[in-house]
Amino acid sequence: MPSQSDTWPDGWSSFALGPDAPEPGWVSLMADVDPLGFHHGDPTCFYIFQMWDLGLDSAAITLEDAVRVEVSTWSRVKGLFGD
Repeated sequence: MPSQSDTWPDGWSSFALGPDAPEPGWVSLMADVDPLGFHHGDPTCFYIFQMWDLGLDSAAITLEDAVRVEVSTWSRVKGLFGD
């Protein structure tokens, strides 16, 4: 996954959920990743009754370049999203 890229990976797309959703962008998505998960299925299609239990063996996550982080206070973080 090219987390340092400025554009979506080839073949990836996004869509907004709700009328007030922000414009989805790769940079803003990668700037706010907390959990990491794997979704199977096309979220634009109806597949709720076709669920599977998946497993994963020997997963590895590597870091190619340093990621810049910024120390901040909770008040400052909340201020980014308005009152």
